[in-house]
Amino acid sequence: MLGLDESIKDWFASQVSVWQLKNGRHDLPWQKTRDPYKIWVSEVMLQQTQVKTVIPYYLKFLKKFPSIRSLAEADLDSVLVIWSGLGYYSRARNLHQAARTINTRYSGRFPSDFESIVGLRGIGKSTAGAILVFAFNERFSILDANVKRVVTRFFYNVLDVGATHSINQLWSLVDDLVPSEGIVEYTQGLMDLGAGICKPSAPICELCPLNKHCYAYARGLFDVNQKPKSRQKSVVTKNYLVFKRGAHIILQKGSSSGIWPDLLNFPECTNDQLIKLPFLLQQNKFQFGEISQLPALTHELTHLKIAIRAFLIEISSSRRPRLINNSAWIHMSDLDNHPIPKVVRKIIALVARRKSSV
Repeated sequence: MLGLDESIKDWFASQVSVWQLKNGRHDLPWQKTRDPYKIWVSEVMLQQTQVKTVIPYYLKFLKKFPSIRSLAEADLDSVLVIWSGLGYYSRARNLHQAARTINTRYSGRFPSDFESIVGLRGIGKSTAGAILVFAFNERFSILDANVKRVVTRFFYNVLDVGATHSINQLWSLVDDLVPSEGIVEYTQGLMDLGAGICKPSAPICELCPLNKHCYAYARGLFDVNQKPKSRQKSVVTKNYLVFKRGAHIILQKGSSSGIWPDLLNFPECTNDQLIKLPFLLQQNKFQFGEISQLPALTHELTHLKIAIRAFLIEISSSRRPRLINNSAWIHMSDLDNHPIPKVVRKIIALVARRKSSV
């Protein structure tokens, strides 16, 4: 406990709630339900992903998997197909595994107590708090990036920002700030303020309902909660082989230890293999025509930058060559029915563009 004055806590909560009712977001699809399953899906999708990106995926996901049971009974590939393009695929795997746990342990009913919820795979303290607030109207706090920014800027003078124990201080603070009533409006208001007003850069302080007593605003300390400059990402080079025969391409299922486990990708080769690629293809009885390099691509992940060299290999035989391990010939019109990461779709678009320009 930070020993905050009760009057400032009450003022803070009331300002946030009143502002949200008048100026906050009210028409997001997950705001129209109190179903903990649907709220859970939205909270997971919103992790590290913008609202405008999430909405179409959220609607598509719930159309395909309208209940915990339907998600639990689905195979992982069908879940990854719906998730394809949204990124951070571990979220989809965790959702799927947690749904199976709920189906067996809780008879398909989403649990309503904190310990059970936070015990599910992929659900942390903040996500559990959000589900309890929005689905069950329980008095819990959240501490996502938006909320953290708002409270750190406002209460900067009472926090040891940057200290190793600051996260514990922040949790203590947000726990203390939650009002006894109007919890949904207050929680949503904090998230909305962080997303639309108290932004990471160029905050719109003149429109903020908290500016009267905000420590950072009074002193121009708008970077108090900025992330430190990230370390330079490691760079790896990938050589992808795009085997094409008519309208079919070969895609290979990623290994469990790879960058995109369980998703389909192009076969890879090392630099040494690339040098003697024609010989290796002939050795494996591939009858091929032109080998051409597609335009270079870079693809960034949270911790990694991938430099991509993709080589289009036109298969000229009338018979399909034997397949590479864990691979399949897939018609390019059927790609939406398979779990494919965004970078693979970018390469396929390059192939299609080359064909259309010929």
